[in-house]
Amino acid sequence: VPYAIALTAGGPYPALYLDNLLVDGPNSHQIVFYSGHADSLLEVTQGDSLTVNGWAMGHRFQDINDEGNNTRGYISPNPKRPSSLNSNNNLFAVSRPQYASLGSGDVVNVLSKGVKNDGTGDQTSLINSILSSSVGSLVFFPAGVYIVKGTVEVPVGSKIVGSAWSQIMASGSYFEDETDPKVMFRVGKPGDSGTVELSDLMFTVQGATAGAILVEWNVKATSQGSAGMWDCHFRVGGAAKSRLQFKDCPKGASDVDPKCIAASLLMHVTKQSSGYFENIWGWTADHDLDLPVEGNTTTSTQLNVYAGRGFLIESQGPSWFYGSSVEHNVLYQYQLVGAKDIYLGCMQTETPYFQPNPPATKPF
Repeated sequence: VPYAIALTAGGPYPALYLDNLLVDGPNSHQIVFYSGHADSLLEVTQGDSLTVNGWAMGHRFQDINDEGNNTRGYISPNPKRPSSLNSNNNLFAVSRPQYASLGSGDVVNVLSKGVKNDGTGDQTSLINSILSSSVGSLVFFPAGVYIVKGTVEVPVGSKIVGSAWSQIMASGSYFEDETDPKVMFRVGKPGDSGTVELSDLMFTVQGATAGAILVEWNVKATSQGSAGMWDCHFRVGGAAKSRLQFKDCPKGASDVDPKCIAASLLMHVTKQSSGYFENIWGWTADHDLDLPVEGNTTTSTQLNVYAGRGFLIESQGPSWFYGSSVEHNVLYQYQLVGAKDIYLGCMQTETPYFQPNPPATKPF
């Protein structure tokens, strides 16, 4: 690229922090600069290389009682991240498993074992039986909707892949009690350690499932990246067959409709666990995806669907969250409680559009 970071002249300016940045053989001497200006905020000799251990611009706070001050320049001493998050002095990262070397005999297609992906029945028991007997094999969920009316138990050693975000959908009375939450998809049991690989799945709900915890992550990785989730998403409402669409939960209701309270918690990364999470979106619907709308906005399809909490992270690490987003949950989006050795990068959140009417204390 010709330039690294160009800022709009005149502002507004972002809070920016560069940590362990390598600039190698740049085409321009300008690393950070105001667009259209010759002067640089951070520069390097053109064609040379530079390692930036720590450089920042923005309002800096150095302790809890500090009122802060505007800072621009090198930071010394540079805050050090936990070594457990690193690999060769860089943040650890690992791409989604591809399974290119596997043969057909190494793959278990759940449809061939009698599981239905047509949004009917209760597939919990059969899915659990397949997962229990297929540890070490690749378990494939073809595209579709898999209704579960109990907890899916994922053993350590599992490898699960979907297609076009195969939907695991909680439904029924088991998940209805807000005061007694139940897990839909439990990855490992408390105290488990080992490997787990999940990719291309969607965790979702149908109807009034106020007590649903969509995913509980219990596995502690035995090595960096050995327990991970890639390209998996959470969707609460706003889609066909969810019973949480515009006709069910329209925007503007002055009171909370109990039929629209649809989840207790999207994901719980428990205290004893650790994992690698990449491209994970936790979305409680603010509009109806499957309602035809004219024009280029979705304002006319907005919803009031209520999920209590987004991602609760208690992991003692190391855990990585790359490219994650949590939106429209009532009480919080991300909540880190007693957690340590956690990396969160490229995060995004949105609060519920309906707040403060009703306020958070009404549905939860």
